[in-house]
Amino acid sequence: MRLNKVLRITVLFLGVSGCASWDVSSPGLFKSEAYNVKGDAPESLSPPSKHEEMQNVQNQSDADYHFTVAESYSMQGEWAKAIESYKLSIVHDKTSFRSHFRLASEYVRAGMVGQALEHCEEAIKIKKDFAEARILQSSLNSVLGFHDKARKGYEDLLALDPKNQEAQILLGATYLDENKIDKAAIYFEGLARKNHKSHIIWYYLGKTYLMKKTPTAMANAETAFKTSLRYEQDFVQSVIELGSIYEKRNQMDKGIALYESYQKQHGPEVSIAESLVQAYLTKEDYDKAFEHLKTINELDQGNLNAQLKMAFILVDKKDFKQAIPLLENILHQTPESDRVRFYLGAVYEEIKDFPAAIQQFKEIPKSSKYFADSVMHMAYLYKLLDNPNAAISLLESHIEFLDDNAKIFSLYGSFLENQKQYDEAKTLLEKGFAKFPADTQIIYQLGSVYDQLGQSDKTVVKMERLLEIDKNHVEGLNYLAYLYADKTKNLDVAEKLARRALSLRPNDGFILDTLGWVLFKQNRLDEAVRTLEKAHQIEARESIIAEHLGDVYFRVEMPHKAREMYNRAAEYEKDASNAQKIRAKIDTVEQRIQTEKRIEKQRRLPANQ
Repeated sequence: MRLNKVLRITVLFLGVSGCASWDVSSPGLFKSEAYNVKGDAPESLSPPSKHEEMQNVQNQSDADYHFTVAESYSMQGEWAKAIESYKLSIVHDKTSFRSHFRLASEYVRAGMVGQALEHCEEAIKIKKDFAEARILQSSLNSVLGFHDKARKGYEDLLALDPKNQEAQILLGATYLDENKIDKAAIYFEGLARKNHKSHIIWYYLGKTYLMKKTPTAMANAETAFKTSLRYEQDFVQSVIELGSIYEKRNQMDKGIALYESYQKQHGPEVSIAESLVQAYLTKEDYDKAFEHLKTINELDQGNLNAQLKMAFILVDKKDFKQAIPLLENILHQTPESDRVRFYLGAVYEEIKDFPAAIQQFKEIPKSSKYFADSVMHMAYLYKLLDNPNAAISLLESHIEFLDDNAKIFSLYGSFLENQKQYDEAKTLLEKGFAKFPADTQIIYQLGSVYDQLGQSDKTVVKMERLLEIDKNHVEGLNYLAYLYADKTKNLDVAEKLARRALSLRPNDGFILDTLGWVLFKQNRLDEAVRTLEKAHQIEARESIIAEHLGDVYFRVEMPHKAREMYNRAAEYEKDASNAQKIRAKIDTVEQRIQTEKRIEKQRRLPANQ
């Protein structure tokens, strides 16, 4: 086309030069002095030289070459290289509306919307009726929230091409973007009447009805999506929207049947498989969900989200052998994923490979939202590995960085208390209480530490404060009831607290022990015996419960049973000083038994003896 134009201009000038000589100086022939100017004609009016013609051909060839290279890069997903090549194509042919449009498309892929709009405009300047460029320009304006510009762009295109269905539909979509739902409904209803076989129009009409959020509109939307599918049975978007309507109506089985039918007739399709996965997960049918996740993985092997869900299902089914390699593979592809690393560590923890779990938790950086939990998991695992000092050292080194996390204070405090570092635990927990005055776990632990330090009055204050915050805190109810009973103080209140705790946690051996001890202090010995016997049945290897039952047996003059319980208590007691106290009770019982034997023996002696 370019060469033909050059040839036409050349022929024109050759024709003029071949005519008879013109006498431009003849009077009256040409009045304008411009025609008497001597010298060459303006360059724009001069016929192109042979060199210029060759240069134009070369420029076009270079432009075509760079365009082809750019297209190849674009297909490979290398948008940066594609952009460079499209730019070079334009350098050699500034009139190529197609190159400007393709460059705009690549800028969109790169997220550079401003540059994309600029080149859409250039493409439209060159070719006014270039529909693709106008639609892209208006779509970008719509995404940016410039709805007036978007709407005008579609209207301008429709003025040039009234039958452009894509522009018609996208114009209606701008009304939806502006939440002009009634206007959009009227508009799409009009389009549907004009082109009733357009599955796209019926789809958008259904979307419009859904936005009305009324039962009638929902029914109209269902009809619209079904109509869309009547004209295009494999139109996946309408299938998904129709399925979502069934799900909203709690007709999950109907939605599943729709999706499964689509997959059987037209699939497999990733988006339908994803809808099936979500539906089956909602129904807690993990086996079915897993089947469709496998389909997604086969169709889209880079879909890490599907792989992760597969791993979670395997973990839920306790199939750790399959879950671990899957999580490791995901982590290999996304080593920066703290979420995957955390769950991999948790799975290793489940299979009791504690060193492997700790190694994964160690890799989670401080910037991660999983960091605090990873530290707590590591501390707990160090405890299981019988290395409490490592747990304490770990928590000590992170407490300042994680001091906005109440759980860190309570966990750290529990380790210090277990190691009998009561003063350190007190200092830490008081700091935690100052930061989190309503955290029940910190309050409970601080009260317990006060008790260990012999400051039981402070313990009572803390437990009372705890129950003000949470009247159903079982451990707090039990602890305060036991404190009152141990001090033989507020026994009626202590009984109420213990019985409330027991109502919240029936058949708890430790709460039964507290209630039995309260009853013992109230001198309700028969009730105390029955309650403590039940507590001992539940917690047969708990030293303090056996000891309490021994005390009650001793009080009701059952020394042999008391001795049996004290022996058990001494056997199960791990604290040496407590064990010594129990053995002292055993000695007392033995003395009582021996005394009874002597008395009994004296009773049996004959009168003459």
